[in-house]
Amino acid sequence: MVIGTVVFFVSEKAGYDSELSKRNMSKTMRSVELFCAPADYQGTCHETLEAALSRTDPDEHPHAAAAAAITAVERALAEGFNRSSVLDAVRQSNDTLVWEAIHDCRMLLEDCRGNVERALSSIAWRGVDGPAQDLQAWLSAVITFQGSCVDMFPKGEVRDEVKRTMEKAREVSSNALAIIKQGAALASMLDLHTSLDKGGRQLEEEEKSASSSSSSVPTWVPSEERKLLGAKGGPRRAALTPNVTVAKDGSGDFTNISAALDAMPEKYSGRYFIYVKEGVYEETVNITGRMANITMYGDGSKRSIVTGSKNIPAVVTAQARRDHQQTTGFVIHRSQIVADEQLASSSNSNKSGSAPVNTYLGRPWKEFARTVVMESVIDGFVHRQGYMPWEGKDNLGTAFFGEFRNGGDGANVTGRKEMQGFHVMGKDRALQFTVGHFLHGADWIPETGTPVSLGLSGEEE
Repeated sequence: MVIGTVVFFVSEKAGYDSELSKRNMSKTMRSVELFCAPADYQGTCHETLEAALSRTDPDEHPHAAAAAAITAVERALAEGFNRSSVLDAVRQSNDTLVWEAIHDCRMLLEDCRGNVERALSSIAWRGVDGPAQDLQAWLSAVITFQGSCVDMFPKGEVRDEVKRTMEKAREVSSNALAIIKQGAALASMLDLHTSLDKGGRQLEEEEKSASSSSSSVPTWVPSEERKLLGAKGGPRRAALTPNVTVAKDGSGDFTNISAALDAMPEKYSGRYFIYVKEGVYEETVNITGRMANITMYGDGSKRSIVTGSKNIPAVVTAQARRDHQQTTGFVIHRSQIVADEQLASSSNSNKSGSAPVNTYLGRPWKEFARTVVMESVIDGFVHRQGYMPWEGKDNLGTAFFGEFRNGGDGANVTGRKEMQGFHVMGKDRALQFTVGHFLHGADWIPETGTPVSLGLSGEEE
């Protein structure tokens, strides 16, 4: 009798556990379907999430899905570029351009890894709904870096092999963007906020304390540097001792900013100060991922001036959005698009589009390029067509060129209305590209003390 009771109890418990397991698995699969719904690469998405969510409480699925997606990006980046097929192809090449591309590509992938690490760290203590915009920006940059890496290689066998091995990284990066957008929306809707761990709470308290003492300095600036920057008056330049000085007249350590950056030690500990004396520095300044904790200051915005451009001649923008999930794009708002003296003399104000030098507002470098011009003055040197295709590529159908309330002789859209990808935007759509919406500027720009207009003219938020 006792034995029968025990057997019945064990059998009943086994049945209960089995039913519970089925219910949990059902919840997991529903979550996977939900988070993967907007993803372009369904098989890869399911592969990424199924195991991770099966081990997680359903209430934590938004957090777990985002963490699993970003971890997959990290793993794919490491595996893709270090595959033996890529390394063998490189070793067999005698092309110096290939070896230069390998060097530059490794630097870009370090930037990728930095973005992924920041994303994982952010999720660990803030959850997914709070930093969603940051996560999307970092992952969008990862996709851009991956594509730039491939583009660096000359056309041929090595480039094809690098592109093939990086394809998995592109898939999981695109999926991660889709998953985070979906997770943030669900977390916000259901109020599933992940609790901060002890370290997160401590960091939050430190930020609040620091913010109260230096309200004009962003909360992400460490407390010791917050004191250095000062509460109201901006950087206390008198208290700064620069590591190097840049002076156009030769009175400093370097005559250009790029040389000063190149001279920064690779493993420098602490903040690195570069003082740029009064002058106009005509150069393109590149700050790479290894150049951490740099503070660059000068003699004022109207005295220490940096000018430089990598724009393609006669094209204002060439945007490289590769994936429709990316949150990137070029927005020109409340600006003046005018020709310098040399271009003006070459164009001779081509209102009819027949000038010797035709200038365009943009052309789509990559498939989902996005360029928006709003409430700006466009001078008559701009070609009436406005935009042009990328040579050898049919990107216009997937690109987005938008204009709203522009003025000037070059703002007439009659010549571009029939062009694929061009849109005369209404107010609601234009609002999506304001600083307040597109950059989520209200969340971080006011803290820097920088003057900013968040909305459309006359309709500030």
